[in-house]
Amino acid sequence: IKLWDLATFETKISGKWVFHTSTVTCLSWAPSSLYVASGSFDQSIFVWSVLKPMKKIQIKFSHKGGVSGVGFIDENNLASTGNDGNCATWDVTPVA
Repeated sequence: IKLWDLATFETKISGKWVFHTSTVTCLSWAPSSLYVASGSFDQSIFVWSVLKPMKKIQIKFSHKGGVSGVGFIDENNLASTGNDGNCATWDVTPVA
């Protein structure tokens, strides 16, 4: 996952958000834009800190068959859907 600054077209984060072991299928920004959640076929969800790129929360085995969608409900709660046909909510503590 790479992050660019649209004002300057400079790469802000590259080569640090590489912990998924399969295709990333979805992304969602937190309301504050300080965190990004990603879901993957590897069944994991990561919540990444934009200000501290190596800080992250991992939710392992969130959906059998992979994650198909993630979305922040608010700054501390995340919803996800998966190829297992389930929806889930997660209490995520910011990784500030």
